[in-house]
Order: sequence, then C-alpha cells, then structure tokens
Amino acid sequence: GARHRREPAILWPSLAAVLLVGFQAWLGRETVRLGNSGESVTAHLVAAMSLFGLFVFVLVRSIFPSHLGRGGDQRFTTLALFGAAAIFVLLVFGSNVTAENAALIFPDWPLMGGTLFPPLTALTTTHVLHRWVAIVVGILVAAIAVVAWRTQRGPTGGRLLARLAVAAALLYPVQAVVGGAQVLTRLAEWTQTLHLA
Repeated sequence: GARHRREPAILWPSLAAVLLVGFQAWLGRETVRLGNSGESVTAHLVAAMSLFGLFVFVLVRSIFPSHLGRGGDQRFTTLALFGAAAIFVLLVFGSNVTAENAALIFPDWPLMGGTLFPPLTALTTTHVLHRWVAIVVGILVAAIAVVAWRTQRGPTGGRLLARLAVAAALLYPVQAVVGGAQVLTRLAEWTQTLHLA
C-alpha cells in the first residue's frame, strides 16, 4: 500500500514486477507465434517464475523488516537465497528437459539406463543434468531446513520460517517422486501437472 512507497526494498521490486508482467505477456505471444518452440517455452517459464519470485519477495519484505539480519540471521538469509537460486536453476533444467523432448530418454527411475552415471551424449545430457542437479538441490533444501530449525525458531516470525523450511524439505522428495512418476507412467498428464505445480 501507500505506506510502502518510501521503502526501496518493496518499491523497486514492485515496479520491476509491473514491467515483467508486460514482458511476460509479449513473451507469451511470441511463444504461441513460434509454435511453442523449446526455447520460447523455457523463456516464458523463466519469466513466469521470476515474476512469482518477485511477488514472494515483495510479500516477505512487506511483512518482515526490509533489511538483512546480522550475524547468524544474515548467514541464514544468504543460505536461503542461495537455495532459492539453486531451485530456480533446477527449474530451468527441468524446463529444458521438456523443451528438448528428453523426458523419456531413460525408461527407468531413479536410475538412468540402469546407472546413476550414464554416458553424456547430445541426447542424454539435458535429462542427466536435471536429475543430478535435483540431487544436489535436495541436499541443499535439507540443509536449509536443518539450519532453519536450529537457528530460526525465535520470536518475530522465526517459528514460521523454520516450519516453512521443514515443509519444503518434506515436500521436496514428494516432488522428486512425482518427477520419477512422469518417467514410469510415460508422461501421464496428472504427473506433468503435479510436477509443475
């Protein structure tokens, strides 16, 4: 609202979101014009997730103080930001799997052709990288949950933050299993919708 106009941490991301909405609309038109090409679909999803991230950032900054904490809080904030960036990268890798029609390169899950380390080829690299990055991000999400539980359960929203971090860590394996179900069901529609959601 009007009381946040003088807070740069809320004002500038809000203005950026308005501009991004316009860009996203144009990009959506181009995606359709290009016949949903892989690159345009990925770019459209990246813009949509960037917009969503900006909205979440503005929401959090409107509820909590608009400055980073000091000491342990700042370290946790940095870890959480790194985790968010890693999840964003994972999302882009996943979008590339869809864009390159590489979802069914391997018929099995959690292995890939019977191994965790299949040969990287022009056909397999996108899919393999998505799964490998998913493992690394899963470890990072679990670490964030542990750190949040140990350091963020104090007053002023800390309990909520710790609970959200633990909820994310509990939901992450569910997300991975749904991703695996996409392979095992040969891209059943419900798995695609649920994985993206």
